[in-house]
Amino acid sequence: MALQMKCKVVLIGDYAVGKTSLIQRFVFDVFRDTYLTTIGVKVTKKDVTVALAKENAEVSLLLWDIAGDDGFSKVSPEYMRGAAGGIMVGDVTRPETVRNMQHHVAAMRAVCPEAEFVFALNKSDIADSNSIRIDDVVAQFTGAMSSVHENWFVTSAKENSNVDALFTYLASKIIHKVNL
Repeated sequence: MALQMKCKVVLIGDYAVGKTSLIQRFVFDVFRDTYLTTIGVKVTKKDVTVALAKENAEVSLLLWDIAGDDGFSKVSPEYMRGAAGGIMVGDVTRPETVRNMQHHVAAMRAVCPEAEFVFALNKSDIADSNSIRIDDVVAQFTGAMSSVHENWFVTSAKENSNVDALFTYLASKIIHKVNL
């Protein structure tokens, strides 16, 4: 029998960075161009399989889509409490949202110091049309967040670019930490 685990994962970021779109693409394989503001929190579940050395693990991800805000301090610590992992989301076409990810990490670390993190530099599909070079955004991000190492992905919910990789990588980090 495979190892089974449920874990809470929160998606945090400024408003309109694509948190809901990433979840909808990952869970339902859909993308909608219309923007609907998340109010409060919405929880969605998806099961993933993670390969371990001796067996596979079945991980139920409880994905908490937390309402974004232009003030990172307004994210309620109650929404983050008990999270095993967090996905910090920034919009590559709005550099301030990428810079704000370090504030989101600090806020979550205060509540869940043991949580695993990954970072999504989202909306790569529209960067070129806005004369934004992804390489420049990545360089600024990795320079400001020197501790992230391989824990970041350039994503596009619209083009389904690196969406599954983002979520499964985090699930793998969480299960390997627990299974040590």
